[in-house]
Amino acid sequence: MITHETPTLGSPAYADRRLTVIWLTTCCTVVAAYHLYLMLVTLAPILHWPPDRVVFPDFMVFYAAGPALHTGGVTLVFDARAFTNFQNSFYRTMLDGPMRAERPWLYPPTFLLMAMPLTLLPFVVSAFITQAMGVLALWLAIGRRTLATAAVLSSSAFCLTFVAGQNVALSAACMIGGVRLLDRAPVAAGALFGLLSLKPHMFVLVPIALIAARAWRALSVCLVTATALVGVSVIAFGIDGWRLWLQATTGPARVLSGTMIDTYGMQMGSVLASVKLMGGATPLAWAAQLSASLAAAWATALVFAKRDHSSDAYTTARRAIALSTATLVAVPYWMNYDLLIPCAAIALAASHRLTRGGARSLHHGEGAAWTMLWLLPLPMLVINTSGLPIAPLVVGGVLITASLHAERVGISEALINRAALSVWSRSNAS
Repeated sequence: MITHETPTLGSPAYADRRLTVIWLTTCCTVVAAYHLYLMLVTLAPILHWPPDRVVFPDFMVFYAAGPALHTGGVTLVFDARAFTNFQNSFYRTMLDGPMRAERPWLYPPTFLLMAMPLTLLPFVVSAFITQAMGVLALWLAIGRRTLATAAVLSSSAFCLTFVAGQNVALSAACMIGGVRLLDRAPVAAGALFGLLSLKPHMFVLVPIALIAARAWRALSVCLVTATALVGVSVIAFGIDGWRLWLQATTGPARVLSGTMIDTYGMQMGSVLASVKLMGGATPLAWAAQLSASLAAAWATALVFAKRDHSSDAYTTARRAIALSTATLVAVPYWMNYDLLIPCAAIALAASHRLTRGGARSLHHGEGAAWTMLWLLPLPMLVINTSGLPIAPLVVGGVLITASLHAERVGISEALINRAALSVWSRSNAS
């Protein structure tokens, strides 16, 4: 069926869409070639077997977790200094000397369940397979859209994710897939959101989004999935695993707000890290972070409090942008490669918009905000060291545009089931 939004052959909208696709394809090709070059240069040590230099540095943490568990149990894994020393010994053939910076395990015990099988294969093979699984999951999550997938793979966020050996693509697949399936397959959406709890800082706003959307079935499945993962981790590692994790992340050592910012501050983009990088005191940084978290939670509730469940694909993609950016605003700890999640959501939204008449139909401010976030991951390394970190402003700007243009209702309607409210009103009237 031809609608007023469908670009027909020979129409100005069709020509605009075609030129936009050609331009985006060219940009993706050029950028992908540059990022491929960076990947090849960074991973060149793989040509020597075994690698004689560090490759996939973050994957080294994941891969060493299983052997560390067998050696010293969860106590060794959650002791930042002891675990770093273990890695120095475990990877001695790949290191020129002992790693000076701590390489702590900051994930909950549930994530250990996923890390333990990694050592069944050699290090490099395991790293490549893990990355491939993440890309496959993300490709499925964004609906197997060719243009969106090409854009994601050519982004600097993916380049950083791949080179580091991170697992952000899996997190992006869970978040974006959960949002896309929320209306038509709530059980599957809930399961994906539950899996996202493996990285709690990416999961923190999911319950608020599901309550605001009144997606009770998805919320129930999400909580059951997350609870089941916690139960299995307790059976596998005991309750001490959770105690040690909480102590490592929130205890006196302050690994997240202290050591990690001091060591990896140039990669961090949270409000907390940005205030501290500008010289702000720790209490001020936490106060700013708390304010940002509350604002992000409010924006999430507004965006997901929609009036019906028949929204189009573009609106759904925009909700994924809102949830991903709100999460980064809300949490005190995230790295530049975590921008892969909103970048993937932006790629999905842009590809949907191109099928509806071209880039001219973007809402005011969306294109500029999306572009700034898309370009942010690599420059963050330089900008943060200058003492003027802008990551929270850029991410917050994208969240604001997503919130302003989203279909939404008042916050009271977001948090109260209107059907139940109607029954209550009629009963009072009678």
